[in-house]
Amino acid sequence: MNAKELNLKFEKIQKSIIDKKLSEAFEELQKTAALSSKTEFKNTSEKLKETYLMMLKYSFSGIEDPHQEKVYSDIRKKLLKLSDTLEQEIILEKSLNKIAIEKKIFKKQIFREKIELGKLLHELSEQKKQHKNQDRKKITAKIFFFLWLSDTLTDNQLEKIQKAILSKSLFSYEKAIIVSGITISLLRCFDTRKFIALFDIYDAGNRIIWERALVGLVFSFYTYDNRIELYPELTERLEKISLDDDIEENIEIIILQLIRTKETKEITKRMMTEIAPELDKFKSFITEKLDLDKIIPDNIGEDDNPEWEELLEDSSGVFGKMAEFSQMQLDGSDVFMSAFANLKHFDFFKQTHNWFLPFYKDNIEIVELFNEETENFDVETFLETLAKSTLMCNSDKYSFCLNIDAIPEQQKKMMLGLFKMEIEAMNEDAYEDKILNKNISKKIFTNYIQEYYRFLKLHPWRDDFFDIFESKMDIQNTVFYKTIVKNENVLKKIGDLYFKKKFFVDAINTYKLLETSQDKAVIYEKTAFAYQKIKNYEQALKYYLRAELLDRESVWIYKKTAFCYGKTGDYENALKYYQKANKIKPENMHILANIGQCHIYLENHEQALKQYYKIEYFDPDNIKAMRPIAWCSLFLAKFDSAKKYLEKLIKLEPSYFDYISLGNVFLCENNKKEAINAYTQALKMSDKNKFIQALEEDKDILFKHGVSSTDYMLLKDYISTII
Repeated sequence: MNAKELNLKFEKIQKSIIDKKLSEAFEELQKTAALSSKTEFKNTSEKLKETYLMMLKYSFSGIEDPHQEKVYSDIRKKLLKLSDTLEQEIILEKSLNKIAIEKKIFKKQIFREKIELGKLLHELSEQKKQHKNQDRKKITAKIFFFLWLSDTLTDNQLEKIQKAILSKSLFSYEKAIIVSGITISLLRCFDTRKFIALFDIYDAGNRIIWERALVGLVFSFYTYDNRIELYPELTERLEKISLDDDIEENIEIIILQLIRTKETKEITKRMMTEIAPELDKFKSFITEKLDLDKIIPDNIGEDDNPEWEELLEDSSGVFGKMAEFSQMQLDGSDVFMSAFANLKHFDFFKQTHNWFLPFYKDNIEIVELFNEETENFDVETFLETLAKSTLMCNSDKYSFCLNIDAIPEQQKKMMLGLFKMEIEAMNEDAYEDKILNKNISKKIFTNYIQEYYRFLKLHPWRDDFFDIFESKMDIQNTVFYKTIVKNENVLKKIGDLYFKKKFFVDAINTYKLLETSQDKAVIYEKTAFAYQKIKNYEQALKYYLRAELLDRESVWIYKKTAFCYGKTGDYENALKYYQKANKIKPENMHILANIGQCHIYLENHEQALKQYYKIEYFDPDNIKAMRPIAWCSLFLAKFDSAKKYLEKLIKLEPSYFDYISLGNVFLCENNKKEAINAYTQALKMSDKNKFIQALEEDKDILFKHGVSSTDYMLLKDYISTII
């Protein structure tokens, strides 16, 4: 059994406990306990079962027990804790993943060096507070590992963490590492004290720390949503922070950013398949077209190149795509994942805590990279600018600096200039501290989530982590969300972002939570359109019809309703709604064409022909209208008209269907020679199988107009054997 199989087994056990199917849970726990060499798990399970059986007997003895609910709840909590502990113990004993191997090594180190969390935190606070102090780095790494690999925290350890977060002896980036250690530890193994630690860190309100703690709480409450009802101490803390200023806005920012991570894979794919090849192609093209090797003479002037406009038009939309990705980056989408995914191989990232380390200009590992300063390159300004920049997350900033040696001096200077411009623009926009603080917090949320994304997707041990980004991420359905967020506008923004990013199933599920909203018409329209996009036309119709009741005489709704009726094969209702739209917009070509199409499907060929003649009247050069005119004319035995339009089509935009239709007209007129000529041309543009299939679909029209079944069969044989 591997770690994933074991995890699935325990998920099943925990679901039984949550669903109050304790008999099943006890049975599975006792079986699974046999996988561990420690008998204490089996014994604990048996004692809990005895308590549960006693409770059951007492419950049905006819005596009222006011404490029954509490006893029942305690048994479920103890079972969940036993399940969590047993799972971690089996993984550790059998070394089922790399984390377990690391945990064994670290446990030996703890025993050998008598390492304690409180002692480590005290040592860190006693160290000389200097960024270049290497001992501080080593202690911080140990603290991270201690937190990460601890299944649970003690009351004493929780108290020490609380003191450390409030201490002025720790740098903010060291406190940030503590937050991340607690968060990934909690996601690995449930523990109420870890929750409390994150709450306390959030309440402390330290800049760049509380934002990370709030993200950790969102992750953790989402992960353990089905357990939260059993822990009133956690719901009490939730209710407390629900009263904080800006809490709803902050939760909104976090959730929207998490939704954006769903498109990161697609963005990365597009960057690799659209932008990178286009830039390579453009580089070759511009070199050849502009003769770049000779374009800059010694006496360079400042005149514009007259070919630039033409050049940009020739560039296959690459600049438009780059502008699109630039706007996506400004909106919070992770466009840099592809650029930095291959820059996490440095030794720096072999230290797991460094994946979460905030970038600071005095980091000795980064400063040493610039010992040999290049000419006119201000390292101090560069690092300070980079530290303040919100363009990249911290993890990518470190990747960028570690790769800096490969960048020529001219590019270094250019990059420095870009970062300086960004900081100046950011400062100009932040006239008030309050605005600045909000912007900073938003960027910390965004960047921290991106850092976490890189950790879960790129770390060498990623297969051993619980990847929250692979889950449904429907945080709006959790106890956490419902306790904190009361403003339905937040839910609308969540639904609208899903809708905008084309996550239509998620959009539907979110909009359904808003069906009692005052803005029901728009909600119904978007829900309907989302159903339409996933090709669930029956449900789409249901919501379009609801929207129609609230938003009468909407051409858009009429057209969409008609479209969906057409997709379900109900052409009578489709025609009805296209006609409603036509009353409002009588000269709309699209509506007229669809009315004609409905009439064709309903075999109202005279009516269909009228619609297509209208299109021809309003738009004489519309080639597409000629084809149905010809087909309807053939069906109605208006052979001269059919030939006229087919011959026009063949001159302008011929298809093998046009030649088949022309052959059918000649055959109906008993002009077999011309029919064969037309069919021969059709075969040249197609193959025999497609030709026969198309002819078979038209045979009823041929029979209707006097072609005998014998002639039809002879024609098929003639085509198959002679042409």
